[in-house]
Amino acid sequence: MKLTVRVVIPLLMTTVAITAAISCSRQPALEPEPAVGSKAAVTTGEGSVSGEIRDTTVALGNAKFDGDLAIFSGEGWGFSPSLLVFLFLDDDESVEGRRIQVDPSDGLSAGNPHVHYRWRNPDSGDIDVESVMEGYRLRLDFGTASGGVLPGTIEFEVPGEATSVSGTFRAQIIY
Repeated sequence: MKLTVRVVIPLLMTTVAITAAISCSRQPALEPEPAVGSKAAVTTGEGSVSGEIRDTTVALGNAKFDGDLAIFSGEGWGFSPSLLVFLFLDDDESVEGRRIQVDPSDGLSAGNPHVHYRWRNPDSGDIDVESVMEGYRLRLDFGTASGGVLPGTIEFEVPGEATSVSGTFRAQIIY
């Protein structure tokens, strides 16, 4: 069988389209909202982190720790008001008994956490997200883990913006 340009080009285009579709389907998505009562639902409900994110009142009572810290309302951080603190820990690094502190004047540092925060936009009803790597204030104190739970306190503020939350959390440890 002799392959011609008329056969090869459509065949290549189809191959590229299929490869792109498979590649896109493997991309990580936002954490889906888990079903209530499922193993994925992390609801310690024993924390009390509250304040304002972008001038919107939030109460974040649930938390999980998997090397990074997620504090959220509802059943999951992906589609609820939340704070997600990326700590950039080494594989064997522990946070137990540690204080992590960042001041707005610290500037961009490879060792500082990045914080993503979500809030429900009162005008659209959608969840909006912002992230900061510098110019924020964070004080994060971790206690000692017990029974698969890591307790702690957090104070987070973005100066010049109506974003300031603080309180205690009890994060379910998930590895």
